[in-house]
Amino acid sequence: MNGSIIGSIQPADGDCAVPNAAEVGAFNGGGACAGMLQFRIVSGNVHDAITITQNGDVLVTNATAIDYESRRVIAVSVEVSDGSLSTFVQPAFRLIDQNDPPVVDDATVSVLEESPVNAKVGPALNATD
Repeated sequence: MNGSIIGSIQPADGDCAVPNAAEVGAFNGGGACAGMLQFRIVSGNVHDAITITQNGDVLVTNATAIDYESRRVIAVSVEVSDGSLSTFVQPAFRLIDQNDPPVVDDATVSVLEESPVNAKVGPALNATD
């Protein structure tokens, strides 16, 4: 895997959904060029899952793209520039699986009135977790 793990994307409040604009990490833009660095994601940002602000904070911008079942790592290529020189870094963000609620298919069945106790009513419900 290209890049090194520099943070994990997970909700701060324990909720299963990661909200848009949730902060997931930051690049250290310190030193003599603090505040003058420019960050730009140049590749790997599938469905615009994250963004990097000009102060280096990494934010979720598309919560539906942060899905452990679809992919386990978001690996991007980031250009960092001071206005005259630039370099590239390849950070990777490991997604943390959350216990998603079960999904149950809707069902509508007909039941005869005065059906006997324990009479089977329609097919079994289809549910996944």
